[in-house]
Amino acid sequence: MTEHSAPQPAPQQPAGLGLNQDIRVCLFDMDGVLTKTATVHAAAWKQTFDALLRRLDARDSRPFEPFDDVKDYEKYVDGKPRADGVRSFLTARGIELPEGSPDDPPTAETVQGVGNAKNDAFNEQLAKDGVDALATLQETVPDVMLLDIEMPRMDGYELATHMRNDERFKKIPIIMITSRTGEKHRNRAMEIGVDRYLGKPYQEAELLENIQELVGSFNPQSTSW
Repeated sequence: MTEHSAPQPAPQQPAGLGLNQDIRVCLFDMDGVLTKTATVHAAAWKQTFDALLRRLDARDSRPFEPFDDVKDYEKYVDGKPRADGVRSFLTARGIELPEGSPDDPPTAETVQGVGNAKNDAFNEQLAKDGVDALATLQETVPDVMLLDIEMPRMDGYELATHMRNDERFKKIPIIMITSRTGEKHRNRAMEIGVDRYLGKPYQEAELLENIQELVGSFNPQSTSW
């Protein structure tokens, strides 16, 4: 008789970008600040598509059917690169636009132009910055911060300085991700106490490796409030 061992449970897989699901990351990077950016992205897509649809529908004498910032957002554009989101939604509406080029102006009726219009709309919708980020830090202690330099009102240097001078946040690891790759910018960040400094564009594998290394040396439970 052959004995069969009991099936072993599958090992727990890391969540998200390959990180352990328990790791809490505060992102103050491409989108500018820590915020519920899905809401902002959805509003930006709606602003962009509704403007385009109004023009096209009026031109073709069709009734205007607006972009649904919940259903259409989740089905066609959420989690996709901008150009893919544009193609997906327009295809669903039976609309064909030329591809265009990445440097098309936001007024161009091309896939790339619509994508650039969405990017502009997002920046208009996003009204938060480093000042608002501090309020968010009052509610949660992240395991690591991904911080850009260029933010309105309070830039990344100022936010990092504030954190390093506050007993509640001074031990939180900070990874600065920025297009400013010069030595003077890097040196200033390191003098403030930034732990890692990555230039854009960065390699995802390098970022994840840095997060794992830094999180291993930080225990948020030891942070006093």
